[in-house]
Amino acid sequence: MDGFVGRLQLATLAMAGTDLTEEESDLLQSRREIRLAIKLAALLDVYVDLRAKTPSEKESIHAEEFLDALKPMAQKLAETSFGTVMLAKIGSCYRMEAKKYLTDPLAGTGTWLDLGVRTTTVKLKQRASSFRNTFDALKAGVSVMATIQTSEQAVAKATTEEEIEALRTKQQLDVLPHVIAALWSTTSVDIERTLRHVGRKVLHDASVPKARRAERAKALAHLGKMFKIVASATAKTTSKDGAKNAVHAVEEALRAALDPEYA
Repeated sequence: MDGFVGRLQLATLAMAGTDLTEEESDLLQSRREIRLAIKLAALLDVYVDLRAKTPSEKESIHAEEFLDALKPMAQKLAETSFGTVMLAKIGSCYRMEAKKYLTDPLAGTGTWLDLGVRTTTVKLKQRASSFRNTFDALKAGVSVMATIQTSEQAVAKATTEEEIEALRTKQQLDVLPHVIAALWSTTSVDIERTLRHVGRKVLHDASVPKARRAERAKALAHLGKMFKIVASATAKTTSKDGAKNAVHAVEEALRAALDPEYA
């Protein structure tokens, strides 16, 4: 997912520890967004160039050709650890940014027929999603503490080493879902904020004509929709085949995210 979300802030903080200042963190985030914007613009321009090469053909034909070339990559991404939820999140962010631009009568290509209501609606949805994820992260954190506290009370009453060890093992398994929820909610906030900034850079790039930016927005909408479809289809297949053990999946995903040497 590195080419679409970059290095997650959780991973950056884990690698840098307490040595990272706020200014350094902001600089790393800015570089991350710029790199992602350059990659995304290059990807979307494939569709834009197709449209420019044969403008007489229907948009649906160009969209199909564009997406057919990218679908194998999307399917491969969806099969990675937490690939379906990540791909669905990216797709949702892409679609919202595209819709916001295409319906914005001031900064985008929308009209005043709806007085900018559609653009405002998208912005409100983005804020609501960010608030929900932040709340979920706090809620998961409270659940972790409550679970540990309850478990420690049981451990204090244990009379044998075997009983204590069994309770400790149970504690880890009980806490795991809440830890996953906290990590995902925090990561989701990070992804949403980052991709909003990336989308703004790509769709409001003053170095390219407005008509080209509009085509980029259409390509972004097509790409986001395809990502969500592939993520949904892969999730259903995984559900039928049997999901991987949750503990193993978390270990693999966290190792890959936090350790650049891990393969």
